[in-house]
Amino acid sequence: MKQLFCVLLALATMVAGTNCSKAEKSDESVVGHTISAFPVGHALYTTGNRQYVAFYDSLHQMTLAQRTLPDGAWRYFTLDEKIKWDSHNYITMCMDDRGVMHLSGNIHASPLVYFHTDTSGNIETFHRATPMVGENEQRTTYPHFMKLDDGRF
Repeated sequence: MKQLFCVLLALATMVAGTNCSKAEKSDESVVGHTISAFPVGHALYTTGNRQYVAFYDSLHQMTLAQRTLPDGAWRYFTLDEKIKWDSHNYITMCMDDRGVMHLSGNIHASPLVYFHTDTSGNIETFHRATPMVGENEQRTTYPHFMKLDDGRF
């Protein structure tokens, strides 16, 4: 029997001018279900009154959730990306200064998996976008998006 766990979100506020994974806890919300067979990191991004979560659902599909703070209903969008059994394959997500969301994950010594939105802040416009920079993308591990202190992506 498979055990399912809820993705329990510690609501957070991103600290401006830092990397895209630093957050401060402010509240909690159940986002969805994820499989518990192996640990893997999920991503959270909060900007203004919008909050985004990227996680692997109970069927191992990379899934995005979006809501309006403080207590809006979650909207979901599933990407065409499925994790196998590797705890290294965490998800990372960030928004650039134009409002475009960038997401990468499910990578461990494998070709780059990269998605971005076409419409600012709209998870339903996420699509696969490789190559990202055009070189050195065939064997990647541990993706991470960063912003400089001046806010540049």
